This record gives sequence, structure tokens and C-alpha cells, in this order.
Amino acid sequence: MKNPEMLYTLGPCNKMYRADVVKEIRFPTSIKVAEDHPFVLEAYLKSGDIYTVDEIIYNYRAREDEGDVSLSQIVKSDPYVSFKDIIESTKLADPLFKQYVKNPIALGKIRTDYYDRIVSADIWPAYKGIMMEGNAGTQVKMFDAFYDLVDSMDLNLYNSLGVLQRLLTFETINRYTFIKEKARPNYLRVLKLAYSKLDPGSMNKLLSSAYPQEVRAGQKAANRNSVQPIYQRLAVRKAATIISAGYKKIVVGTWKKVQDMSRNFYARRIAFPIYKLSQKQDKIVFLTNKHNVLADSFKAVYDEVLKQKPDYEVVGYLKQPKRSLRELLSLYKDVATAKYVFLDDYYRQMYGLTTGTGTEVIQLWHAAGAFKKFGFSSIGYADSNTEHFERGAHRNYTKVVVSSSEIVPFYADAFDVPEVDVKPLGVPRTDRFFNEDYKDFIKASFLGKYPHLKGKKIITYAPTFRGGPGERQNFVMNLNIRRLAEELGDEYALILKMHPSVTRGVGVPFDLQEFAFNMSREDINDVLINTDILITDYSSVVFDFSIMEKPVLFYAYDLENYLGERNFYYDYEEFVPGPIVRTNDEIISAIETNDFDLDKVRAFKERFFDDLDGKAAERIVRELIK
Repeated sequence: MKNPEMLYTLGPCNKMYRADVVKEIRFPTSIKVAEDHPFVLEAYLKSGDIYTVDEIIYNYRAREDEGDVSLSQIVKSDPYVSFKDIIESTKLADPLFKQYVKNPIALGKIRTDYYDRIVSADIWPAYKGIMMEGNAGTQVKMFDAFYDLVDSMDLNLYNSLGVLQRLLTFETINRYTFIKEKARPNYLRVLKLAYSKLDPGSMNKLLSSAYPQEVRAGQKAANRNSVQPIYQRLAVRKAATIISAGYKKIVVGTWKKVQDMSRNFYARRIAFPIYKLSQKQDKIVFLTNKHNVLADSFKAVYDEVLKQKPDYEVVGYLKQPKRSLRELLSLYKDVATAKYVFLDDYYRQMYGLTTGTGTEVIQLWHAAGAFKKFGFSSIGYADSNTEHFERGAHRNYTKVVVSSSEIVPFYADAFDVPEVDVKPLGVPRTDRFFNEDYKDFIKASFLGKYPHLKGKKIITYAPTFRGGPGERQNFVMNLNIRRLAEELGDEYALILKMHPSVTRGVGVPFDLQEFAFNMSREDINDVLINTDILITDYSSVVFDFSIMEKPVLFYAYDLENYLGERNFYYDYEEFVPGPIVRTNDEIISAIETNDFDLDKVRAFKERFFDDLDGKAAERIVRELIK
């Protein structure tokens, strides 16, 4: 669970086993390929400790005589035999995880890692061999086996396996001409199942690949129960004209700019008003430009929708570099006809639109509490938008979800909505802080990924950004990592977690990489779970962290400048639940003297969260989706 890369060494003969671990384990006799996987996996799962050595202790001989190949090489000589045995091996191995792994979060993750390895390293080569071999009978059996495999997977497991989704969609569509006529109905059957189980995040990832048109063709084929859209896509691709590089650069580039302008105008100004005339449907739409998959509060709400409202259609338009006219029309049609639209931030494609009656637009703002001013509240400060911009961005909100009753007036002002429409139902992404299984798994997995953290107390530095959109990418870090390492390195380790807007200006000196770790790409709440002391400045991360009642230090070296740039809803120096420091020496002193008041943190938590039960997502779906 801590080191999923161990799943890539499932051969038994480069290992030494303690006898009592393996004496009751047997190799399955029904298969000859991947028969070692269940044996090694059970040995792994039964072992208290696993040690590795970095010496070469085993040599492998690849036989050149095709008539005398080893079992390991049989995938090339008889790919279907290999494929069949690998599928059977997964059926023997999967129950072992459920038998030995009791933490449900860890169980989900280890099954994902296992199937990801099996599909990419074992199934993929056998699949390509069967496709190229062109035997109709084995192709039929292969696609039927794929159907059974996907059908046996729960939604969370399937949607975590991007490699399997790619294989079944555009990778197979790109090889469609290799599928024999007899096997094509079997492929269509598995394709329909594959698309029916995709969540909006997985679909978005497929559309962000190099083959979005093939992905759409497969979706149409699944919806229509016909392979005709695949034929049409392949025909269009084959007939595509190759334009010379010079002509393309001069003419096509200019034409694309014109197209971008015209398609946006057509989708927003012409198509959207027409779509609004249609009857509203039992449909929920998730819109975000923050993530390309379902994450944070969206993931928690989506999971609850599946539980509470299974009859609703759920679609998502997540972060994508570019959308075709067809995709834009689909987005605006879904927004116009849906009963519920969820947002988690500003969403550019909605600016200036009026959704009309019958559509609830629910803002699940990405930050908890109310700290620095935003929206209409920030107008007039250096880092703010114009009133016209804010008006267009927030005009459609019918509900805004917040963490507590106290901050209702602030969000009503920030978004210019009536206070009665601001609902203190909680922040769904904080539900994980109340899940002990989740926290135990995250702590274990971090030690696997970052072994130097073992035995250390963790300090996390998580500042917010500075300046407007053009300035945010750069960050001048006034934290002296070397000084902290010299003074605190024996007892502590340091995690750097920058705001997502910050992409430059953060580095760890080479000789300090066993003390300090840049985890800016890790999930912020997972980092907080592993944090003992948080250092922040003006970031709303303090609200999330307060749930765990741990010490917070506020490094406000530029407080006066920030007051002019953004300002706060409360008096900063009276509001924050921890010491305010201005220098690195003060940071070190506060940590060494343990200058923290956890009663203050506890009171802060209870002030800004009405419900501390880990059921925010459940409440939102129950209360807002009627």
C-alpha cells in the first residue's frame, strides 16, 4: 500500500520468503501465464515487512527458437492463451486484496494500482497481438472477456483506470479495421458498457487526449448501438487533406482565430437562447476550469448524487485547453436544459449568460470560511475586478453553499445574492477530515512516497498568491529553508505547498532535499492530514486545517501591502487563531517554544463550521436537489 511500484515485480524467483508466510500458499494449476501473480501477491499481503536489495541476482534468457519459447514469451506466439490466463489470474488475485486489506480506502487504491499494472504491462501486449493476428474467433472471445472484466468493476475502480478506458475507446477505434466482421458486434457491446460507466472526469480526460474525435465517434456508436459513427470518423480521417506547413501557418492560423470568435458567438448568442426554450430535464451539470477530473467538492457531491439521485443524468464540462463548436454547443445545451448546475469558482463560459427559470445554479465555492475579500466585496482594491465583470460572472447564482451561518452576509455581498439563498450546508471536500480510514491511508501512502518523513514532525508552508492574474505565477519565497533546516532539521521536515496559481519561484536546494519537499502538486487536504504545524499567511487553508485542531503560524511579513491589495472581512490581527510572525527567526522561536493555543484553534473551527460531521456532500444533495 505504501509502495505500489512493488506490483511491477510479481515474479516469484527473484525473492526470498520466510517459510511461515508461504507454506500455505499454492500456485494455481489451471493457468500457465501469470500463474505466479496470485502467489506473490498473497505473500506480499501476508508479510509484515518487505526488504529489497539493489544487486543483480537473477538473469533471464530470451529464447530465439519460436518453437521452444518460454512461458514468459508465449504472448508473442499465442497471444490469446496469454490473454485468457491473465484474465483468469486477475479473478484469483482480486479476492486476495479484499481478504487482507481491511481499510476500504487503501483497498480501492491498491486494486487501482494492481489493475493499472495488469492492463498496461500484461493485457495491453496480448490485446495488440490478438488484434494484429486477425483471428475472428479469438477476437470475439477477447471482447467478451473485456465485457465481463468491465462489468465486474465498481464505478470508482473503473473510472480510476485511464489505461483501460483508452484501450477500449480510441486505441481500439484507431485499430478498428483489424477487427473482423464477426467480432464487431462484440466490440460494440463492450463499447456501450465502457461509455455507460464513465464519469464526467474520465470522459474529460479522454477528450483531452490526442484523439477527441475518435472518443466522440465511440460515444455516438455506443448511444446509437451502431458502428456507423466509427466508420464515418475513419472515412473522414482517411480523406483529410494534408496542407503544406507554410500555407497552414499563414492561412489556417488566421482562419482558426476567425473560427474561434464565430463559434463562441454562435454557441452563446444564437444556440443558447434557442436551447433555453426546451423543457428542463432531470440533469445535473458540473462546470469547472480548476480541474480536468472530478476532484475536491465536485467528487464528493457526485458520489452522493449516485447514491441519492440515481435517476438523474450527470454530465461534466471540466478543464480543457480547447473545445470544438460541437462541444461548445453540447455544453450550452446541457446548461440550458439542466435542472441543476454546480460551479466551484468563476466559470468563463457562463459570463454574461442568463440561464432563466427552472435551472438552479449552485456555487460550491472552492474555499471554506471567509478570509480575504473577493467578488463584489473586493471592488476598489488593487487586486480586484471591475463591477461589470463581477456582475457578468455571478448573475445566475440561485444558491451559494458556505460552511457556517456567520459568513452568510459576506458571501451574499461577494456574489450579490440574497442572504436567504446562501446556505450553510458545509464544504464537501472537508468530509475526508472526518474519515479515519482515509486519514490512515493517506498517512501511510505519504511515508511510502516520501520515506525521509518517517519519524519527523511535519511543518507545511502553504501561502496564498500575490498580485493580479499576470503576477501570480511568480512567488518570492521569504522563507529561509536553510535556516529552518539548521535549527529544526533534527526533529522536523518541511513541506512546501504553493497556491495552484504559483508555477515559478519555488525550489529546494539540492543538499536540503532530505529536509524540505515541494509538494505543490499533491492534494492540499492530503498534505494537511500529514501536517503537524501549518505556516500560512492570508490563505483560507486555515479553515480546513482548523478541523483537525493543530497548531497554525501566520507568516505575515507583508501584511500592510496585502491590506491595500486585497483586505479582509475581519481584523486580521484579532481574527487569526495563532501567532503572527514577521521574520524567519520568529518562526523558529515560535516552533521551538511551542507558542500555540489550541483552544483558540478549536473555537475558530466551531465558529466557521456549523456541522462537524463529515456529511456536507450528503446534506447538499439532500437539501438542494429536489
